[in-house]
Amino acid sequence: MAWTIQKPYRGKHKILVIAADERYLPTDNGKLFSTGNHPIETLLPLYHLHAAGFEFEVATISGLMTKF
Repeated sequence: MAWTIQKPYRGKHKILVIAADERYLPTDNGKLFSTGNHPIETLLPLYHLHAAGFEFEVATISGLMTKF
């Protein structure tokens, strides 16, 4: 990394990440809607937060695995 965190987080609390467990959801007109769990849009912010000292719990409403 080209930068360093001056005061990384050292607390005991984790960030709760809530994600969709289905990649496509059917709509009323029969088409499929992408839920938007895009790897870069999801994981890049987590990468930077992790570098700043944070940890995560990833969850879905159903308890199933996240889909990208």
